[in-house]
Amino acid sequence: MYKIALTVILLLVLPSPAIACSCMLPVGSQSNHVRRAYKQADAVFSAYGQSIHYREVDGHRIRMVKLRILQVWKGDLQPNTWIDVASDDTGLMGCSFIAEVDRALMVYVSGKQPYSLASCSLTGPLERATDDVPLLNKLSRRGR
Repeated sequence: MYKIALTVILLLVLPSPAIACSCMLPVGSQSNHVRRAYKQADAVFSAYGQSIHYREVDGHRIRMVKLRILQVWKGDLQPNTWIDVASDDTGLMGCSFIAEVDRALMVYVSGKQPYSLASCSLTGPLERATDDVPLLNKLSRRGR
């Protein structure tokens, strides 16, 4: 009994690896955050979550979400096309934003397709980003 109690105590006390996501809190106004995120992203668009499927990557099962592109402010995507994005909650993809089916999103991504949705970006529900749309419209016109 003593060995079991000691083992339980050691498991509770000893450090173990943890999956955590720590984002730096941005400083400044929302418009400054949008400008910075727009500049850093390779693509900025709104999309609608259509379906979820899984893909095997290096022996790991990754959650993928099929998105229908609604509007594009930056990047090579076109409205009414479809893309798959990694939206994984296992910790394998780092700090992922978990996209859901039947939800509209504002998406800021970098890199190449298939993109990974990051929780430390401005990616999130579209309803929370509607005030950002006029500024995104201005920023996208400047980039032409």
